[in-house]
Amino acid sequence: METIKIFLASSSELESDREQFEIFINRENNKYIEEDIFLKLVLWEDFLDAMSQTRLQDEYNKAVADCDVFVSLFYTKVGKYTAEDFEKAFKTFQGNNKPLIYTYFKDAAINTSKITLEIMSLLNFKQKLDDLEHFYTNYTDINDLKFQFSNQLKKFIPQLTGISLNKNEKPSDNVVTDIGNVESNQNSIGVNTRGDLEENCIKASDNPKLKYIQNQKKQIDSQISILKLERLLKEYEYKRVELELKQDNLSKDIVAENTPDLTTELITRYKKNQLEMINLFDEKQKVEEEIKKLELNPEEFLPNISFGKALETFEFQFNKSGDLALFFIDDSSSKRGDLFLKKLENKLKPKTYPFYRNNFYYCTITYTSGKLEGLIQEIATFFEIKQKEATIESVIKEISKSLQRNSVLLIDINCDIDDESDLDPLIPWFVNEFWKPLSSKTKEVIAEKEYCGIKIVAVISSNIKIDERRLTEKSSDYLNNDCSCFKNDKLAKIPLVNWTEDDIKKWLFEYSHPSLTIRIIKRKASRVFNESSHGIPSLVCEALQQQWQILTHPNTFC
Repeated sequence: METIKIFLASSSELESDREQFEIFINRENNKYIEEDIFLKLVLWEDFLDAMSQTRLQDEYNKAVADCDVFVSLFYTKVGKYTAEDFEKAFKTFQGNNKPLIYTYFKDAAINTSKITLEIMSLLNFKQKLDDLEHFYTNYTDINDLKFQFSNQLKKFIPQLTGISLNKNEKPSDNVVTDIGNVESNQNSIGVNTRGDLEENCIKASDNPKLKYIQNQKKQIDSQISILKLERLLKEYEYKRVELELKQDNLSKDIVAENTPDLTTELITRYKKNQLEMINLFDEKQKVEEEIKKLELNPEEFLPNISFGKALETFEFQFNKSGDLALFFIDDSSSKRGDLFLKKLENKLKPKTYPFYRNNFYYCTITYTSGKLEGLIQEIATFFEIKQKEATIESVIKEISKSLQRNSVLLIDINCDIDDESDLDPLIPWFVNEFWKPLSSKTKEVIAEKEYCGIKIVAVISSNIKIDERRLTEKSSDYLNNDCSCFKNDKLAKIPLVNWTEDDIKKWLFEYSHPSLTIRIIKRKASRVFNESSHGIPSLVCEALQQQWQILTHPNTFC
């Protein structure tokens, strides 16, 4: 077992970041332990600002000299002994080619009232690093720090141990293993962060996994903001009642008072109180407008209208205890197949999802006519496989590695096509080249590791309606025409139907404002149903979108 000692130093103001970094290293160990590599984190709690006069110098120097990597974090100041400590680590590196030194400065907002002359220690230390030609790095928050250092682990672990992380073999001769050879390089004791990001970081716009997470975060942030604003509205209401009571008392005092000077004072106070009430009313209106902007639109709740028949088909065809299943949806745009997939996503999520989020994967990819290999590239991107290494074999291997007990993988293939014929090459290729090998590999993993509850579901969605005869003629070998028998390597069609007036009415009962009467809801449901050509889902959604503010804020529109 190869042990890499990482010495972490930070000032007391970054205690939280230091604790999170320690947790991060422990989690990384779960991954590297399989490569016979152990990351040992050495902590010297608050050593920059809280050392005794002697500072246990001998022990400290030995700890620095013995470590393989020296990491220091700074924010608004540099502790009293930091310059000396850094020079000690730097001199040790010059003599022994270790420790590798990584210096990070937190680049975050600072309350100007808390800035003191200690800020000069930070500026002077940065100048010292520039004079030493030491490349330091900025980080915005702990997640940014973990991301950057994770990339560096992948680089220096092979250098320090001689173990390739991709293959269990020694690096080839063209790999630089002598750290001393790069001593003269600016990056020898630091990180060329921009270069690393350019090489390893996948742009958010190209990463469906990151897009999904960002969308979830946006929804949660929006709900939190609404709750805060609603609490503020309640405070305004209490204040309003208090001001009105005060106003009434002042009015009574003015009427009862006969002394001119005191009456003038009471009138002044009355006007001031009245102005305060007007300002409070204006602030309350602004908050209400903010809530309207932030409130979730009906798209968040529309999956709950009606997908009963579609879910029945899914549940009938799919082995609930865990298996692979392949489905097909056509006319997805008109029938709002995306909402069904949202419903399916929530249904497939394990009950333990809030605790073990890595056990659920929702991979959304797009197929355009003829671009079959692009599907593999997108799945590879989702699983963070480098583009040059993206093959069917590498994708299946990465998926199988990610599987654990009760793992769920939902692959949503959205076919952006113009003609039915564009679908012809996709289904045979996907089933034969990807799905069947994935199914075989998954069964191997289940048998070998004795996992249960694994579910892998792929849904191919066409935005146009496919003629049943054409589908049967062109893809009959890949369709499950026997609805009474489940076959995990055959496509089962999921029927999406129009929503009924009763479906819409039930949904309105659930999600419209509680003040709306049964009569109003029935009338609204009838109107939406008729305006949507008798329940075409896409048109129902448009109608409800137009009516949403009235349905949720009826008093505003009276």
